[in-house]
Amino acid sequence: MTNTQIVLIAGFSGVMMGLSGGVFAQTSGSQTYSTVESQVAKSVAIDRQAAAQQKEARATALAANPNAQQGAIDSALNSLVIKNETKNQQQLNQASVASATPSLVEQVGATLPKLAQIGGQLKYGEHIVISQEGPEIIALIRSLVTRQQPDQRAVIARLQEFASNGKPEAVHFLGFSFEHGLYGAPKSLSQATKYYQLAASQNYQPSLYNLGLIAAYGKSGNAPDLERGLAWMAKAMTLANDTSGRVCGLASFLAFRTNRQPEAVRFAKGCNSALAHIPRASLGDTESLPIRVGWLRDSIATGADDGYSLIAKISKPLIKTDNNFTFCKYVLINRHYRRATLPNIKDEAARCVDQVGKMVGSEKGWSVQREQIIAGVASFVPMEIETLKNMRKSNKFHYSWTVPYLPFAQAETDLFEPLLTKETQR
Repeated sequence: MTNTQIVLIAGFSGVMMGLSGGVFAQTSGSQTYSTVESQVAKSVAIDRQAAAQQKEARATALAANPNAQQGAIDSALNSLVIKNETKNQQQLNQASVASATPSLVEQVGATLPKLAQIGGQLKYGEHIVISQEGPEIIALIRSLVTRQQPDQRAVIARLQEFASNGKPEAVHFLGFSFEHGLYGAPKSLSQATKYYQLAASQNYQPSLYNLGLIAAYGKSGNAPDLERGLAWMAKAMTLANDTSGRVCGLASFLAFRTNRQPEAVRFAKGCNSALAHIPRASLGDTESLPIRVGWLRDSIATGADDGYSLIAKISKPLIKTDNNFTFCKYVLINRHYRRATLPNIKDEAARCVDQVGKMVGSEKGWSVQREQIIAGVASFVPMEIETLKNMRKSNKFHYSWTVPYLPFAQAETDLFEPLLTKETQR
């Protein structure tokens, strides 16, 4: 263990003691945020009202005498005063450009530390926060990933300070650090869960999401608890719009798995997660079969196996109109996708094709093409099984990961992947 790790562990322990002393009984952070938010809302409303009144006054004046109004504008623009001012401004602009040396630009940049944060928001999307300090906390967390260990101390000290003051974004990150054993924190899911619960008590959506995921996956060593996971996720859905789709995706999936179809459909509506494709494809029939099959194939790539059987299920009612024999293909895929070899696949394909032929009849002349269809189904099955395996391997969204904040889209996942992959290999 390095000296840096020892310092970090000591720091984390100090924060733990501070939190256990009742810091979270204080609600000043959320109250301050609400007050500022209210003041901003009032200010915006006043500005909009004034702008509307000015616009109305200008429109009234222009309607009363449009020619005179335009004439006054033209006269003002062509006046000697305006021309001289324009010339002076051009000279000032040229002087400003000439004086903008690299050193000056660097000095100005140093006085604007939030520009990097704004750039991060443009690239990664605005993160979900509660406290006023939330954006700064998220920026600090993100910066830790790329900093060398000696440079991490000041950042971690700052995060510990925020956590000691009950800022949910920082408290949540302490939980994340304990869960994964990062930055000198001893790996402890039970300790992490306590921090997540503390932040969740302030309705911090990432903590609700992590608690729901831990319960649903049985990460605590207990059996997966889908009901408890769904309870956390349903609450998380009411708090904010996670643009990465993690919250709505897991919520819709858990609702589907627990046979709550209306909730599954509702959570999936407008959700950009492949997990939401499961209820979207299986509980709705407004889209064509190829589109719904594509959705379920994408859901298989997430690591969820539901799509294998569901493609067979949704294609069965369409047997008479589906010339691609989707039903036969995916019945066999669902039966064999866990097996290494398929010794009797042609015989199984023949039985399914014959069964479909009896249901449809000979009106389409399928009996004439029987051997060709059987060969097509038999060859498709092993190729599709391999394709779906490769899709799953290449999917780097890591749906089973807890998150340090939300949204946690692909770019954020890529940022943390070296750190968390290294942690799982230790």
